[in-house]
Amino acid sequence: MESTINAPIDAAAAALATAAALPMTASSEETVALVRDLARIACHLGELTAAVRDRWAAWGTVTPHLQRAEALAADATRCLSHAAGIYVFNSTQPLTEQRAASPERIAYVTRGRRPATSTTPVEVGHGLPRRLDR
Repeated sequence: MESTINAPIDAAAAALATAAALPMTASSEETVALVRDLARIACHLGELTAAVRDRWAAWGTVTPHLQRAEALAADATRCLSHAAGIYVFNSTQPLTEQRAASPERIAYVTRGRRPATSTTPVEVGHGLPRRLDR
C-alpha cells in the first residue's frame, strides 16, 4: 500500500503552481486574502520542517540546513503577515495621509533646513523655473 502522507502536499504544490501561472487580476481584497494564505502556507512549511528536523535529529549534517529552512519559513510568515496587515492599514487611511511629500519637504528633510516659502509664482518646465507674471 502506498503512503498518503504526501497527498496534501502534492495537492497544495499543484494548486500553488496553477495560481502562480495565472495573471494577477484579483481585487485588492482577494490579493490580501492570497497574501494571508501564503503566510499560513509558510507557517505550515516551517512546522513540517521542524517535524522533519526532529525525525532526522541523528543526522547531524542535515540538521543545520533544516534549521535554516525553518527560520526562513518563519521569516516568510512574518513578512507576508506584516505586508497584508500594513496594506490593510494603509488602505483604510484618508488619501491625504498617503500623499507623497512635496519636493520642498524632501529637501528640508534631507538637508535639515526648513523649506523657503516663495512669494513669486513660478512654473517648472524642463527642469528650469520661469516666472508666471511675465
